[in-house]
Amino acid sequence: MGTNVLALRKQARLPTIYVVQGALFVVVLMAGLVLFVQAIIDAALGQYAVALFNFSYACLIYWLYTGPAFIEFPLCLRILSSMDSAHFANMDRRYTLGVRLWRVLPIFKGSGYLRMLTNQSLVRLLQGDYDGAEAPIAEALSIISSRKSLRNSQFAAIVLNNMACLQLRKDELAEGEKLAMQALEIHRRGRSPGLCAFPLINLGWLRLKQHRPVEAEEYLREANKLFAGKLPMGILKPSVTYASTNGLIMLADALYQQDKTEEANKVCDGLIGSLAKDSSCMAITSVMLLTNLADTLMERNELSRAEKLLEYTYDLVRQFPVHPDSQPLLLSYTQLLSITDRKSELEDLKSWVRPVLLNPP
Repeated sequence: MGTNVLALRKQARLPTIYVVQGALFVVVLMAGLVLFVQAIIDAALGQYAVALFNFSYACLIYWLYTGPAFIEFPLCLRILSSMDSAHFANMDRRYTLGVRLWRVLPIFKGSGYLRMLTNQSLVRLLQGDYDGAEAPIAEALSIISSRKSLRNSQFAAIVLNNMACLQLRKDELAEGEKLAMQALEIHRRGRSPGLCAFPLINLGWLRLKQHRPVEAEEYLREANKLFAGKLPMGILKPSVTYASTNGLIMLADALYQQDKTEEANKVCDGLIGSLAKDSSCMAITSVMLLTNLADTLMERNELSRAEKLLEYTYDLVRQFPVHPDSQPLLLSYTQLLSITDRKSELEDLKSWVRPVLLNPP
């Protein structure tokens, strides 16, 4: 539910922000070389004061910009190369290496370092390692709070919202609400109100957890309207797709809980249609939400819709059988098979070898 600073999906391309950063890296590298050459020429001509100035200026440029780029930019390229197989553990190891290098070297801990910490936390959250995800993002928040220029920035709001997502996932509802509200307030004051959609999704999730579906619906509808509009550059399309899908899942659940059956069925059928066209519109963060929606549908004896949702969810989770959300999914699917007198399928189901029976167009 949180905002991805870096998209984590096999369809992801190299983000524009990193293409621009790569170009700037080359420009700064050339500028530094020019300054070094000029310093050598000045020293040869006996202009030692000017030479010392040019040399110091070049060193400052490399320390502030080029050094961080040497760590972050190649690391992002390596991480993107492993997305085809969705090896989150592999990504985690690479981020951990990058963070350790950054801490050891005398390099300024700027926005690149903060992005690395945030993405490291996100990768761990996607693996279900919620305790491990908290340390890097807590460090990022600590750095942000210590720098006046960052406290009310859009990036600070993104990090706050990611921490809110993590706290809600751990059922720390009060802390999650506080962080999501802070993120929402910063985004509302900023130049990109479309970013408000991400904390609104988390607030809708919070209200569902609190069994307040009316308020959840309000937040989720507002988020969906914002997702349909224009979002700022730097927020990747997959991030919007995953968050929007999660919003629709929770909206359907909120509507069913209010007995708005006709409207809920429409949202649910639209969601099933989207999954049939391209199931990659959901991420591992959708699993728990889809399981909850399927449970709601089974309570209402909507077994056909429930099974379609569980089929797509099962197909995704079989790639992550040890994820914490896999067991609730199995329990929900076991219940459905028991209700429909298909207990013979349970062994394959629990072994993660049961075939997906749907035939999407």
